[in-house]
Amino acid sequence: MGTGVVEGTILKHPYIKNGRQAFQVGNLTVMTGLYPKYKLGDMIRVITNEDKAVLGIVYYPHLEVTGHIGFLNKISDFRDRIIRKIQKLLPEPHADLVLGMTIGHKDDVPSSFNEMLKKVGIIHVVVVSGYNVSLVLTLVGIILIRLGRAVFFAGSIIVLFVFLLIAGLDPPIIRAVIMGSISTLALVLGEYKRTLYLLILSAFMMLAVNPRYISDISFQMTFMATMTVVLVSPLARGLPVVLQETLIIFSVNIAMIPLISYYFGSFSLLGLVSNILLLWEVPFITVLGIVLMISPFAMIKIVLIALLDYFLLICEAVDKLNFGVFQYQMNLPAIMVYYFVFTFVLRVLYLVKADSTET
Repeated sequence: MGTGVVEGTILKHPYIKNGRQAFQVGNLTVMTGLYPKYKLGDMIRVITNEDKAVLGIVYYPHLEVTGHIGFLNKISDFRDRIIRKIQKLLPEPHADLVLGMTIGHKDDVPSSFNEMLKKVGIIHVVVVSGYNVSLVLTLVGIILIRLGRAVFFAGSIIVLFVFLLIAGLDPPIIRAVIMGSISTLALVLGEYKRTLYLLILSAFMMLAVNPRYISDISFQMTFMATMTVVLVSPLARGLPVVLQETLIIFSVNIAMIPLISYYFGSFSLLGLVSNILLLWEVPFITVLGIVLMISPFAMIKIVLIALLDYFLLICEAVDKLNFGVFQYQMNLPAIMVYYFVFTFVLRVLYLVKADSTET
């Protein structure tokens, strides 16, 4: 067999999977031992036999570190310190939940735990999404918007840049940052029509860069969730905060039904219920998790553990139920009709509210 050599820089944070260290060099995914530990910013030469590579994944190749990008190495070290701090302060699986929601940490998580989150319909919460990013930016907006829009946008750009470096430059995270930024514009600034146009323009730009995103379930769900937040936010405005959250969460879940049905051949009413019961916690867990990374106050830790205990309690209770799952796979015409009716209803409700506000 021939020998292949691939050289490149690690631009996505390495992670642990099935007891192995995994990272990407160019288009090649490297699976190797846990030690030595590789970092974001390491320049790597991968030397391997062709028979060791399977579908772009190479197992235990010979690796040489040829250099470092110091700035990225420091970001990696800072991220590792955050992870160790949270793992020291919180028990498992509490720490995994917080790290997944805040910085996209995805080291080995028990498969049984992941399966439970999938069944309950809440797996999307423990990864970085446009929703999580919008929460962080909304917090920045609440703090900075009083100082003017220019300060808010400057602060948001800085936060996004730091977040991208800490969370990683994976395409789903980059899309989450873009979509989360757009939904924040709708929530904080109230520019709903312009925000919708910006969302559509951003989607076209991402598709122009990589047309394959059009068939990517992550892209489709992130786009649909963000568009739903933008469309529903005007209807939720003026309601008590709890009702605003409930309406937006419910609407996003209604919008997800066709995609879930199409890709997985079923959808769960239990998932809808569990999302309503749990998603109101996500802003608090995300924000308190970030605060705990900076200043480990005892009271913050106590409140965060209590919130996570409730989260896990609901997940475990719903996981034990065996009803409410419908086996049905929507076809494309049915999906188009569904979304036409969905947006039409939202438009009618928007006009009704606008008319009642004027009168």
